[in-house]
Amino acid sequence: MDWPCLCAVQAFSEISGIITMFYVVRTLSPYTEYEFYVIAVNNIGRGPPSLPATTTTGETEMESAPRNVEVKPLSSSTMLITWEPPETPNGQVTGYKVYYTTNPNQPEASWDSQMETNDMTTISELTPHAIYTIRVQAFTSMGAGPLSNPVQVKAQQGVPSQPSNFRATDVGETAVTLQWSRPTHSGENIVHYELYWNDTYANEQHHQRIPNTETYTLSSLYPDTLYYFWLSARSQRGEGATTPPIPVRTKQYVPGAPPRNVTVEATSPTTINVSWLPPPVERSNGAIVYYKVFFVEVGRSDSEATVTTLNSTNLVLDELKRWTEYKIWVLAGTSVGDGPRSYPYTVRTHEDGMYCTIC
Repeated sequence: MDWPCLCAVQAFSEISGIITMFYVVRTLSPYTEYEFYVIAVNNIGRGPPSLPATTTTGETEMESAPRNVEVKPLSSSTMLITWEPPETPNGQVTGYKVYYTTNPNQPEASWDSQMETNDMTTISELTPHAIYTIRVQAFTSMGAGPLSNPVQVKAQQGVPSQPSNFRATDVGETAVTLQWSRPTHSGENIVHYELYWNDTYANEQHHQRIPNTETYTLSSLYPDTLYYFWLSARSQRGEGATTPPIPVRTKQYVPGAPPRNVTVEATSPTTINVSWLPPPVERSNGAIVYYKVFFVEVGRSDSEATVTTLNSTNLVLDELKRWTEYKIWVLAGTSVGDGPRSYPYTVRTHEDGMYCTIC
Protein backbone atom coordinates (compact mmCIF):
# COMPACT_ATOMS: atom_id res chain seq x y z
CA MET A 1 0.00 0.00 0.00
CA ASP A 2 1.32 3.47 -0.93
CA TRP A 3 0.03 6.96 -0.21
CA PRO A 4 1.13 10.61 -0.35
CA CYS A 5 -0.22 13.68 1.47
CA LEU A 6 -1.91 15.84 -1.17
CA CYS A 7 -1.51 19.00 0.92
CA ALA A 8 2.10 19.34 -0.21
CA VAL A 9 4.61 17.89 -2.61
CA GLN A 10 5.55 14.65 -0.92
CA ALA A 11 6.89 11.24 -1.96
CA PHE A 12 4.69 8.19 -1.51
CA SER A 13 4.98 6.25 1.72
CA GLU A 14 4.72 2.46 1.49
CA ILE A 15 3.58 -0.33 3.81
CA SER A 16 4.58 -3.83 2.76
CA GLY A 17 3.89 -7.29 4.10
CA ILE A 18 0.08 -6.92 4.30
CA ILE A 19 -1.68 -10.28 3.85
CA THR A 20 -5.26 -9.20 4.64
CA MET A 21 -7.83 -7.45 2.45
CA PHE A 22 -7.89 -4.39 4.71
CA TYR A 23 -5.45 -2.23 6.69
CA VAL A 24 -5.64 0.71 9.13
CA VAL A 25 -3.11 3.44 8.37
CA ARG A 26 -2.15 5.37 11.51
CA THR A 27 -0.15 8.49 12.46
CA LEU A 28 -1.67 10.61 9.71
CA SER A 29 -2.17 14.37 10.00
CA PRO A 30 -5.66 15.60 10.88
CA TYR A 31 -7.89 17.27 8.27
CA THR A 32 -5.52 16.33 5.44
CA GLU A 33 -6.35 14.84 2.05
CA TYR A 34 -4.48 11.62 1.19
CA GLU A 35 -4.36 9.44 -1.95
CA PHE A 36 -4.02 5.65 -1.56
CA TYR A 37 -3.43 2.80 -4.00
CA VAL A 38 -2.69 -0.91 -3.56
CA ILE A 39 -0.25 -3.23 -5.35
CA ALA A 40 -0.42 -7.02 -5.26
CA VAL A 41 2.86 -8.89 -4.85
CA ASN A 42 3.72 -12.60 -5.43
CA ASN A 43 6.90 -14.65 -5.77
CA ILE A 44 7.50 -13.34 -9.28
CA GLY A 45 7.14 -9.64 -8.48
CA ARG A 46 4.83 -6.66 -8.16
CA GLY A 47 1.66 -6.20 -10.15
CA PRO A 48 0.21 -2.93 -11.48
CA PRO A 49 -1.20 -0.41 -8.94
CA SER A 50 -4.90 -0.05 -8.35
CA LEU A 51 -6.78 3.09 -9.22
CA PRO A 52 -6.06 5.74 -6.55
CA ALA A 53 -8.56 6.41 -3.79
CA THR A 54 -8.59 9.79 -2.03
CA THR A 55 -9.92 10.62 1.40
CA THR A 56 -9.60 13.37 3.99
CA THR A 57 -8.82 12.62 7.61
CA GLY A 58 -11.14 13.95 10.28
CA GLU A 59 -10.85 17.16 12.27
CA THR A 60 -9.30 17.34 15.73
CA GLU A 61 -8.92 20.06 18.32
CA MET A 62 -7.06 23.11 17.11
CA GLU A 63 -3.40 23.33 18.17
CA SER A 64 -2.50 26.91 17.34
CA ALA A 65 -3.90 30.43 17.64
CA PRO A 66 -4.47 33.11 14.99
CA ARG A 67 -1.17 34.72 13.96
CA ASN A 68 0.15 38.24 13.37
CA VAL A 69 -2.67 40.10 15.11
CA GLU A 70 -2.34 43.79 14.25
CA VAL A 71 -4.35 46.75 15.51
CA LYS A 72 -4.63 50.19 13.94
CA PRO A 73 -6.47 53.05 15.68
CA LEU A 74 -8.77 54.74 13.18
CA SER A 75 -9.95 57.37 15.66
CA SER A 76 -10.05 57.91 19.40
CA SER A 77 -12.96 55.44 19.63
CA THR A 78 -12.48 53.01 16.69
CA MET A 79 -9.84 50.41 15.84
CA LEU A 80 -9.19 48.12 12.87
CA ILE A 81 -8.00 44.61 13.81
CA THR A 82 -6.49 42.16 11.32
CA TRP A 83 -4.94 38.69 11.71
CA GLU A 84 -3.89 35.54 9.86
CA PRO A 85 -5.38 32.05 10.28
CA PRO A 86 -3.82 29.53 12.69
CA GLU A 87 -0.87 27.61 11.31
CA THR A 88 -2.31 24.20 12.33
CA PRO A 89 -6.09 24.54 12.61
CA ASN A 90 -6.61 20.74 12.23
CA GLY A 91 -9.93 21.49 10.58
CA GLN A 92 -11.96 24.02 8.60
CA VAL A 93 -11.99 27.38 10.40
CA THR A 94 -15.63 28.44 10.67
CA GLY A 95 -15.18 31.77 12.44
CA TYR A 96 -13.24 33.97 14.81
CA LYS A 97 -13.97 35.65 18.12
CA VAL A 98 -12.25 38.95 18.92
CA TYR A 99 -11.86 39.80 22.62
CA TYR A 100 -11.00 43.29 23.87
CA THR A 101 -10.82 44.98 27.26
CA THR A 102 -9.22 47.78 29.25
CA ASN A 103 -8.72 45.40 32.20
CA PRO A 104 -6.67 42.40 31.00
CA ASN A 105 -6.44 40.99 34.52
CA GLN A 106 -10.07 39.91 34.30
CA PRO A 107 -10.88 36.47 32.80
CA GLU A 108 -11.54 36.52 29.04
CA ALA A 109 -15.16 35.50 29.64
CA SER A 110 -15.80 39.00 31.04
CA TRP A 111 -14.13 40.84 28.13
CA ASP A 112 -16.11 42.50 25.37
CA SER A 113 -16.15 40.35 22.23
CA GLN A 114 -17.58 40.01 18.75
CA MET A 115 -17.73 37.19 16.19
CA GLU A 116 -16.33 37.41 12.67
CA THR A 117 -16.15 35.07 9.68
CA ASN A 118 -13.16 36.67 7.95
CA ASP A 119 -9.72 37.84 9.08
CA MET A 120 -10.46 41.46 9.99
CA THR A 121 -12.93 43.51 11.99
CA THR A 122 -13.59 47.00 13.31
CA ILE A 123 -14.44 47.67 16.95
CA SER A 124 -16.00 50.97 17.90
CA GLU A 125 -17.51 52.93 20.80
CA LEU A 126 -14.24 52.65 22.64
CA THR A 127 -13.16 54.89 25.51
CA PRO A 128 -10.87 57.60 24.08
CA HIS A 129 -7.22 57.44 25.20
CA ALA A 130 -7.78 54.13 27.04
CA ILE A 131 -5.34 51.26 26.48
CA TYR A 132 -7.05 48.15 25.15
CA THR A 133 -5.81 44.57 25.15
CA ILE A 134 -6.94 42.47 22.16
CA ARG A 135 -6.87 38.69 21.62
CA VAL A 136 -8.31 36.58 18.80
CA GLN A 137 -9.61 32.99 18.86
CA ALA A 138 -10.46 30.70 15.96
CA PHE A 139 -13.26 28.08 15.80
CA THR A 140 -13.75 24.82 13.91
CA SER A 141 -16.46 22.19 14.17
CA MET A 142 -14.45 20.74 17.06
CA GLY A 143 -14.71 23.94 19.08
CA ALA A 144 -12.54 26.91 20.04
CA GLY A 145 -8.77 26.96 19.66
CA PRO A 146 -6.21 28.75 21.84
CA LEU A 147 -6.20 32.52 22.17
CA SER A 148 -3.62 34.59 20.35
CA ASN A 149 -0.95 36.45 22.29
CA PRO A 150 -2.32 39.72 23.72
CA VAL A 151 -1.78 42.92 21.76
CA GLN A 152 -2.16 46.31 23.43
CA VAL A 153 -3.01 49.57 21.72
CA LYS A 154 -4.12 53.03 22.81
CA ALA A 155 -7.44 54.36 21.55
CA GLN A 156 -5.99 57.55 20.15
CA GLN A 157 -5.52 58.41 16.50
CA GLY A 158 -1.91 59.15 15.55
CA VAL A 159 -0.20 57.32 18.43
CA PRO A 160 1.88 54.26 17.55
CA SER A 161 0.81 50.71 18.23
CA GLN A 162 3.06 48.65 20.48
CA PRO A 163 6.48 47.56 19.19
CA SER A 164 6.66 43.89 18.15
CA ASN A 165 9.20 41.10 18.66
CA PHE A 166 10.51 42.71 21.85
CA ARG A 167 13.25 40.44 23.20
CA ALA A 168 16.67 40.27 24.86
CA THR A 169 19.38 39.28 22.37
CA ASP A 170 22.44 39.42 24.62
CA VAL A 171 22.55 39.08 28.40
CA GLY A 172 25.66 39.74 30.47
CA GLU A 173 26.44 40.16 34.15
CA THR A 174 25.62 43.87 34.30
CA ALA A 175 24.18 44.67 30.85
CA VAL A 176 21.31 43.53 28.63
CA THR A 177 20.87 44.20 24.91
CA LEU A 178 17.22 44.57 23.89
CA GLN A 179 15.88 44.42 20.35
CA TRP A 180 12.46 45.00 18.77
CA SER A 181 10.65 45.80 15.53
CA ARG A 182 8.96 49.09 14.77
CA PRO A 183 5.22 49.26 15.45
CA THR A 184 3.15 48.00 12.54
CA HIS A 185 1.10 51.20 12.67
CA SER A 186 3.25 54.10 13.75
CA GLY A 187 0.67 56.85 13.29
CA GLU A 188 2.83 59.88 12.85
CA ASN A 189 6.61 59.53 12.79
CA ILE A 190 8.09 57.91 15.91
CA VAL A 191 10.23 60.41 17.80
CA HIS A 192 11.63 58.01 20.42
CA TYR A 193 10.88 54.98 22.59
CA GLU A 194 10.07 54.72 26.28
CA LEU A 195 11.83 51.84 28.07
CA TYR A 196 10.61 50.69 31.48
CA TRP A 197 12.11 48.09 33.79
CA ASN A 198 12.15 46.90 37.37
CA ASP A 199 14.26 44.42 39.29
CA THR A 200 13.21 41.83 41.81
CA TYR A 201 15.97 42.75 44.26
CA ALA A 202 15.47 46.48 44.83
CA ASN A 203 11.77 46.35 43.82
CA GLU A 204 12.19 49.65 42.02
CA GLN A 205 10.75 50.70 38.66
CA HIS A 206 12.90 52.66 36.24
CA HIS A 207 12.22 54.57 33.05
CA GLN A 208 14.51 55.78 30.29
CA ARG A 209 13.79 57.58 27.04
CA ILE A 210 15.85 56.11 24.22
CA PRO A 211 16.49 57.19 20.61
CA ASN A 212 14.51 56.13 17.57
CA THR A 213 16.35 52.85 17.09
CA GLU A 214 15.51 49.14 17.20
CA THR A 215 18.22 47.95 19.57
CA TYR A 216 19.53 49.27 22.86
CA THR A 217 22.01 48.09 25.50
CA LEU A 218 21.14 48.90 29.10
CA SER A 219 24.06 48.77 31.54
CA SER A 220 24.77 49.25 35.26
CA LEU A 221 22.47 46.36 36.20
CA TYR A 222 22.92 43.97 39.12
CA PRO A 223 24.38 40.52 38.34
CA ASP A 224 22.20 37.43 38.87
CA THR A 225 19.03 39.53 39.16
CA LEU A 226 15.65 39.02 37.52
CA TYR A 227 14.46 42.08 35.62
CA TYR A 228 11.22 42.80 33.77
CA PHE A 229 11.38 45.07 30.71
CA TRP A 230 8.61 46.65 28.66
CA LEU A 231 8.66 49.18 25.83
CA SER A 232 6.44 51.71 24.07
CA ALA A 233 6.84 54.03 21.10
CA ARG A 234 6.04 57.74 21.14
CA SER A 235 5.02 60.07 18.29
CA GLN A 236 4.18 63.75 18.35
CA ARG A 237 0.61 62.75 19.26
CA GLY A 238 1.66 60.87 22.37
CA GLU A 239 2.82 57.55 23.78
CA GLY A 240 1.40 54.30 22.47
CA ALA A 241 0.66 51.08 24.31
CA THR A 242 3.52 49.15 25.91
CA THR A 243 4.63 45.64 25.07
CA PRO A 244 3.93 42.88 27.59
CA PRO A 245 6.79 42.69 30.14
CA ILE A 246 9.55 40.21 29.31
CA PRO A 247 11.62 38.58 32.10
CA VAL A 248 15.41 38.64 31.82
CA ARG A 249 17.89 37.37 34.43
CA THR A 250 21.40 38.79 34.28
CA LYS A 251 24.27 36.34 34.48
CA GLN A 252 26.12 35.50 37.64
CA TYR A 253 29.47 37.14 38.38
CA VAL A 254 32.22 36.71 40.93
CA PRO A 255 31.26 37.94 44.42
CA GLY A 256 31.69 41.66 44.90
CA ALA A 257 32.58 41.40 48.58
CA PRO A 258 34.50 38.98 50.83
CA PRO A 259 32.94 36.80 53.54
CA ARG A 260 31.83 38.71 56.64
CA ASN A 261 32.63 38.39 60.35
CA VAL A 262 35.69 36.23 59.93
CA THR A 263 36.88 34.95 63.31
CA VAL A 264 40.01 32.94 64.09
CA GLU A 265 40.69 31.23 67.40
CA ALA A 266 43.54 28.99 68.48
CA THR A 267 42.03 26.03 70.32
CA SER A 268 45.16 24.00 71.07
CA PRO A 269 48.91 24.00 70.37
CA THR A 270 48.20 22.51 66.89
CA THR A 271 44.68 23.68 65.90
CA ILE A 272 42.96 26.93 64.92
CA ASN A 273 39.20 27.30 64.38
CA VAL A 274 38.14 29.62 61.53
CA SER A 275 34.52 30.69 60.95
CA TRP A 276 32.75 33.31 58.82
CA LEU A 277 29.48 34.43 57.28
CA PRO A 278 28.68 34.65 53.54
CA PRO A 279 29.15 37.93 51.65
CA PRO A 280 26.17 40.30 51.82
CA VAL A 281 23.35 39.05 49.58
CA GLU A 282 23.39 42.21 47.48
CA ARG A 283 27.11 41.69 46.79
CA SER A 284 27.08 37.92 46.20
CA ASN A 285 26.37 38.28 42.45
CA GLY A 286 25.09 34.71 42.32
CA ALA A 287 24.92 31.55 44.37
CA ILE A 288 27.97 31.04 46.59
CA VAL A 289 29.18 27.53 45.74
CA TYR A 290 32.49 27.38 47.62
CA TYR A 291 34.85 29.10 50.03
CA LYS A 292 38.64 29.08 50.15
CA VAL A 293 40.60 29.37 53.38
CA PHE A 294 44.28 30.41 53.11
CA PHE A 295 46.82 30.15 55.92
CA VAL A 296 50.55 30.73 56.09
CA GLU A 297 53.14 31.28 58.82
CA VAL A 298 53.72 34.97 59.51
CA GLY A 299 56.91 36.03 57.78
CA ARG A 300 56.40 33.80 54.77
CA SER A 301 55.08 34.94 51.37
CA ASP A 302 51.34 34.76 50.66
CA SER A 303 52.17 32.62 47.62
CA GLU A 304 53.30 29.88 50.04
CA ALA A 305 49.89 29.75 51.73
CA THR A 306 48.05 26.45 52.06
CA VAL A 307 44.55 26.57 50.52
CA THR A 308 41.50 24.56 51.57
CA THR A 309 38.32 24.66 49.45
CA LEU A 310 35.01 23.82 51.11
CA ASN A 311 31.31 24.72 51.03
CA SER A 312 30.68 25.25 54.74
CA THR A 313 31.34 28.38 56.82
CA ASN A 314 33.81 27.01 59.35
CA LEU A 315 37.05 25.05 59.27
CA VAL A 316 39.43 23.61 61.85
CA LEU A 317 43.07 23.94 60.79
CA ASP A 318 45.08 21.13 62.37
CA GLU A 319 48.57 19.69 62.42
CA LEU A 320 49.95 23.19 62.94
CA LYS A 321 53.21 24.13 64.70
CA ARG A 322 53.13 24.90 68.41
CA TRP A 323 53.42 28.49 69.57
CA THR A 324 53.54 29.72 65.96
CA GLU A 325 51.86 32.80 64.49
CA TYR A 326 49.73 32.26 61.38
CA LYS A 327 48.09 34.65 58.92
CA ILE A 328 44.63 33.56 57.72
CA TRP A 329 42.16 34.94 55.15
CA VAL A 330 39.00 33.70 53.39
CA LEU A 331 37.26 34.30 50.06
CA ALA A 332 33.95 33.21 48.52
CA GLY A 333 33.28 32.01 44.97
CA THR A 334 30.38 31.56 42.55
CA SER A 335 30.31 29.35 39.48
CA VAL A 336 32.10 32.19 37.67
CA GLY A 337 35.11 32.35 39.98
CA ASP A 338 36.75 33.77 43.11
CA GLY A 339 35.65 36.95 44.83
CA PRO A 340 37.91 39.32 46.80
CA ARG A 341 39.70 37.98 49.84
CA SER A 342 38.92 39.04 53.37
CA TYR A 343 41.17 41.07 55.64
CA PRO A 344 44.06 38.83 56.83
CA TYR A 345 43.88 37.87 60.50
CA THR A 346 46.81 36.66 62.61
CA VAL A 347 46.67 34.21 65.49
CA ARG A 348 49.24 32.23 67.47
CA THR A 349 48.76 28.59 68.35
CA HIS A 350 48.95 27.61 72.03
CA GLU A 351 52.06 26.84 73.93
CA ASP A 352 51.55 23.66 75.90
CA GLY A 353 49.23 24.44 78.80
CA MET A 354 48.52 28.07 77.68
CA TYR A 355 45.47 29.80 76.19
CA CYS A 356 45.38 31.38 72.74
CA THR A 357 46.60 34.77 71.76
CA ILE A 358 44.66 36.52 68.95
CA CYS A 359 46.15 39.53 67.20
